Amino acid sequence: MTKHEFYVELCKSVLDKKSSETDALACMIILHTYCFQKKQSIAVDDAGEQGQAGRVCVLMATTRRYAAEVISEVMTDYGKNLTDWYLYHEYGVRTPFESVDDITGDWLALTETMVEKMKGTLVDDLWPED
Repeated sequence: MTKHEFYVELCKSVLDKKSSETDALACMIILHTYCFQKKQSIAVDDAGEQGQAGRVCVLMATTRRYAAEVISEVMTDYGKNLTDWYLYHEYGVRTPFESVDDITGDWLALTETMVEKMKGTLVDDLWPED
C-alpha cells in the first residue's frame, strides 16, 4: 500500500457511513497533529526502506491540505459530498489546531476516542507530533 492508501484506510477504521462532518474534522485533527507508527506486518511502498514489512516506520503528521484530501476521499466513499476545499476551509474556521496541546473541549474528547480506536488497526502506536 502507499502512504496515501495507509492514511485513507486508517481513517476508515474510525469513520463510517454514519459519521458526521464533526467526526470528519476530528479525524483531520488527528492526521494533522499525530505521528503514526505502522504495524510491522504492513508494507508502505513509498516510505523507503523503513516502509518494508517487518520494519519500524513512522509516518509523520500531514498538512491541513493533505488531511482534507484524505478525509474528502473517505467521506465520498461513504456517499457524503464533503470536498477537500470545503473541509480545508472548515478546519481553519472550526478547528484551527496546530498541535495536540491546542485541542480543547469536545474536540479533545472526540479526538482522544478516535486515537484509541486507531491503535491496533494499521498502527502499533500514534503520538502527538512535537
